[in-house]
Amino acid sequence: MTYFYQETDGLRHEMEQRKLSGKAKQFPQFKDNIIKEFADVETILNKDYHPEANLGVAVNGDGVLTDHGVNHVKMVMDRAKMLLGNKTAELSGYELYILLLSIHFHDLGNIYGRSEHEREIDRVICKLDKLLPLDNVEKKFVSDIAMAHGGYNWHSSSPNNFLDKDTLRNLADSEPCNGLHIRAVVLAAILRFADELADDFSRAKNIAIPENNRLYHEYSAALEPLSFKGETISFHYRIQFDLTQKKLKKGNKTIYLYDEILLRLAKCMRELEYCRKYAGGFINITTLNVKIDVMQKDVSFKSLTQETFRLRLLGYPSESIYKLNQFLEPDNAENISSISKFGNGTSLKKQVKGLTIHA
Repeated sequence: MTYFYQETDGLRHEMEQRKLSGKAKQFPQFKDNIIKEFADVETILNKDYHPEANLGVAVNGDGVLTDHGVNHVKMVMDRAKMLLGNKTAELSGYELYILLLSIHFHDLGNIYGRSEHEREIDRVICKLDKLLPLDNVEKKFVSDIAMAHGGYNWHSSSPNNFLDKDTLRNLADSEPCNGLHIRAVVLAAILRFADELADDFSRAKNIAIPENNRLYHEYSAALEPLSFKGETISFHYRIQFDLTQKKLKKGNKTIYLYDEILLRLAKCMRELEYCRKYAGGFINITTLNVKIDVMQKDVSFKSLTQETFRLRLLGYPSESIYKLNQFLEPDNAENISSISKFGNGTSLKKQVKGLTIHA
């Protein structure tokens, strides 16, 4: 018997073990070679597609990104496993298969440029064509889950044609796929937050970086690999002394690396709160432990000063942030008046004034 994955391969090993165990309802009955097919397409993606992601961004004029290639994909898989912990057992082998393929595809749209790269995922799927061992139903699941890792929803039916970042809301809680149910929204939430956490010094490049991209490489270079313990993730940053004395370019402005770190931590907390809402109990993280060292000017590996703090999901939600329409089901969320036929008190007053008693 051929084995494709070792225990160190994390979720891929777990997926393979589910297939080898022969447990009922782990995979569609007609998918006898599903692990080999996955390993084959993974080889193709790692060889011919993932290396093109950073190159595609550069060719399209967006500079030099931190790593979005093979190692980044492996890191997202690793972070997903850390997030799941023992709850991995609550996902079916088929759900692991769809999740892992979605992770493979989530950044491949960068081949065609950074702007709205998540919308180019379908283009890559179509390019692979028959090399991809997925039927059309599976392709849609992988596409929808991968695309939800970022970008915006475009509400064309709204009078104002507005955009929002709630890309998970329209994914299904549970939907059949080849005779088994897939929790697309759960898988997308896991992927999205795992991607948010997939950063550390291994992503930074040791080459001449354009000024427009340097901030992102310095951020990665300052971050140690994350550690997970229970409901807590630990972040440890080391800021080199010279980066405390000057700002780096960010779009049309400049910013200190320290301030960028604080902004990124705030974003991480927003993503945590958001993804937990849709993850169906599969994300239990509540707390970030943060340590920031400023390194000595002449001895770059020793700390000059340090601060530590803890970020945690707690407190009562702000009334200024949470409005009633934010809690509406997707079909109704664009218009507060759709809560009822009256809309508001003024409208109710006008409508009932002319009503007659009905038998």
